[in-house]
Amino acid sequence: MKAGDTFRFIIGDDHLWMIISDPGLDKSKVLLVNLTTWRADKEQTCLVNPGDHPSVQHNSCIYYRGSRVHSDAHLNSMLNLGRIVLQDPLADSLLARIREGAARSLLMRLEHGQILFDQGLVE
Repeated sequence: MKAGDTFRFIIGDDHLWMIISDPGLDKSKVLLVNLTTWRADKEQTCLVNPGDHPSVQHNSCIYYRGSRVHSDAHLNSMLNLGRIVLQDPLADSLLARIREGAARSLLMRLEHGQILFDQGLVE
């Protein structure tokens, strides 16, 4: 898989997940965040609106607090087993906004944000 790829889990989670690190630079630490419905009590660091991505039907935001790290091998295994289904990839501009939001987020785990710093994807 690659940076900007998006997917949904088949069971247990209806959110749109996206790869925001570069698996080509570190296959052992692939950083994922998801999109969730916008509410005033959620982090406002990166808002995503209808038209920003084909899967976005209403005002949404990136849920940095719930970021996850998996290996590229694990993600590919989940894909091959049919446990995740690929969706439309992120536009480069939206991927850049999400990464910039990760750098500003006060809720993302420091070690997760560090992945983007180590890869030179954020300043």
